[in-house]
Amino acid sequence: MVPEAVIAMLACARLGAIHSVVFGGFASNELAKRIDDAMPKLILSASCGIEVNRVIPYKPLLDGAIELAQHKVPRCVILQRPQEAAPMVRGRDLDWNEALGGATPAACVPVAAPIRSTSSTRRGPPDSQGRRARQRGHAVALKWSMNAV
Repeated sequence: MVPEAVIAMLACARLGAIHSVVFGGFASNELAKRIDDAMPKLILSASCGIEVNRVIPYKPLLDGAIELAQHKVPRCVILQRPQEAAPMVRGRDLDWNEALGGATPAACVPVAAPIRSTSSTRRGPPDSQGRRARQRGHAVALKWSMNAV
């Protein structure tokens, strides 16, 4: 996981943005189902992932998912990793570093819960697959692990 992934997750929580985290190389059709369930306004992604000794291009999977999905995501912010530069879709994709360079600070808001998808194979209304997770669960787990570890 790259540091920008953590930055993105923390920024979503700070801004109160409902978010869903999907790690590495998800098949386009399964990602399309999650896009249709969540109906995002923005997707943050890296151009690729690295597994031990191979590079996995993520952007073609993302582009395929957006093409398959009924919901068309209006904006993607892509972290271009040096191992695999991704082609950008004009009018939709922004480069992470360029977007960050022009960003201004934003005030905190009450935190919304991220969407937690329990299975990529289970389908149904958003409340049956993509559940809104409560932030306090993270605090409880942290408290327990600090005492137990």
